Amino acid sequence: MASASSLIDLWKDSDEKDAFYAKRAKSVYLWVNEAQLRHVDKSEILRSIWKPTITSTGKIALPSDFLREFPDKILKTTGSPSSNILIKVDYQDAILSEFSSVTHYSIYNGYLYVWAAGACTPEIPYVQKPTVIDTGDMEDDNLELPTETHFTLGLFLDAMWCKSKGDYTAYLVLLSQFEKRAIMEGQKFAHRQFTPARMR
Repeated sequence: MASASSLIDLWKDSDEKDAFYAKRAKSVYLWVNEAQLRHVDKSEILRSIWKPTITSTGKIALPSDFLREFPDKILKTTGSPSSNILIKVDYQDAILSEFSSVTHYSIYNGYLYVWAAGACTPEIPYVQKPTVIDTGDMEDDNLELPTETHFTLGLFLDAMWCKSKGDYTAYLVLLSQFEKRAIMEGQKFAHRQFTPARMR
């Protein structure tokens, strides 16, 4: 796994970029953090499973690295298979509705709600936010995205570099390339991880 500093070193391929980094290193690290977050948002490469124990209040705070859940994949882990998946419902609709059992959930304002409020231990697959890299912690600045995505992260750095110089045409072109590659890399990841078994 490569580090943010090694990615930045590859990006600094001119004296002009080197001078910019010497003056505004924090800005470049902000770009790296934004690149990782935007890539994960498009590709959904970073994933985890959260298994909270929800009390009878039906409410629990989301993990700090929670970006979004995978709807229709949240399992209640109790009951028969036909009623095991919790269905997403808008929070504003849910608070005005009546539920006879724990069958639905909402995500609102940093919390997960299950409806009707009741104790359960759901299994929630979700997309993770990458850890924010701080310039003050240079010894532990490893990127969370796999190495094969680092060229794409470099495209985002180049896009932000063009924007900083006022070249908005190049910025938009590079940003579009970044987003397309992130989506493609997400599709490749999903294909490798979740390809159905074939008969031989």
